[in-house]
Amino acid sequence: MKLKIILSPVAFAVVSACGGSSDNSDASLASFEDLRDQTDTLYTELETADITDYADLPTSGSATYEGSLLLAIATDEVDGALGVLEMTADFADSTISGNASNFFNPDQERVAGSVNFTNGEILEDSGGAFFTTDVSGSVTIAGGSMEIDGESFGYFAGNDGELLTGLVTGSATDTSGDSIYMEGLIAAEQ
Repeated sequence: MKLKIILSPVAFAVVSACGGSSDNSDASLASFEDLRDQTDTLYTELETADITDYADLPTSGSATYEGSLLLAIATDEVDGALGVLEMTADFADSTISGNASNFFNPDQERVAGSVNFTNGEILEDSGGAFFTTDVSGSVTIAGGSMEIDGESFGYFAGNDGELLTGLVTGSATDTSGDSIYMEGLIAAEQ
């Protein structure tokens, strides 16, 4: 079963605002361009990857996945943040957790933020190996600090689960207590 990355209009607008891609894919992710290029490369890989059968995942050990988290909100205009993601899958315990940090806004400026992925499970369904987590943290979006509260769900992809892709849904609450819908995209690889 092939994966299809579906960008919502909100997430698509944030990705588009971040500019085009280049051939630079430096894994150090020292700059916005590095992170954007790595994200573009991962999206391309995920478009052609098959969802991993649960039986093809390792049954012991763990793996670290590195990639990106794109968060998006829609108020009067679309805004969001693109950050560096690291997830760890513990195959022996069928758990997954992680963190995203080093965020950039659509103007390619660094912004404060840290998002945690907790209480994660690796599960099997008819589509293959998937995961769920709780999501919480704080990220500067639209010029202000937003408390993030939601969940993620997604799939392992590739022959042995070497790729992760998923969605984040939930709310972003500003310092005045106003809450709006938030969504995000996960893309990572071992």
